[in-house]
Amino acid sequence: YLAREFAKQGHNVTAFCICSEEGVFHGVQYLSLAAWDSWRKEHTFDIFICSRFYQVFHQPIKAKVKILWCHDLFTHAMAPDMNAVFPGIDLIYCLSDYHVGEVVKIFPHQQHKIKKSFNGIDIESINETAAAVTEKKNKIIFNSRPERGLTEALEAYKLLNDPNLEFVICSYLYPNEVAGGHYLGQ
Repeated sequence: YLAREFAKQGHNVTAFCICSEEGVFHGVQYLSLAAWDSWRKEHTFDIFICSRFYQVFHQPIKAKVKILWCHDLFTHAMAPDMNAVFPGIDLIYCLSDYHVGEVVKIFPHQQHKIKKSFNGIDIESINETAAAVTEKKNKIIFNSRPERGLTEALEAYKLLNDPNLEFVICSYLYPNEVAGGHYLGQ
């Protein structure tokens, strides 16, 4: 949605991702992630926004402003790698006051680069989904990576001890990760 909004405002926007089809959709040019390395070497641009995967800043990026749009909490174990890429990052956008505070705790020397954004909400999609629901069901929905709290969510579900409560897990794979891993048995 961020890319679409920039495109609506008349900006040329190129997004690199794992995609089944390259092309222009909603005014945004989508290219395969595999094209990124050669593309970045040949192009200069005004703004580069990296969503989440900060490791890309290990590479030279010819942009006037380089932004890390951060969705995750950092850990102390990540500090050496993050400190190595900070010189290539102009701004870091976190999602809440809490998020900003947690990032600043680990990287106080980067506080001047850390700004607060917010989580986007697609109201239209929510309204469409709500209109389609005809029967209310009690559910707990876990929608992250297993290592980001699945065990704790399952414990909370067990404590509720409600036979009418459904537990739904919505997760995803990282690029180049193979499906079928068995997390709960670990």
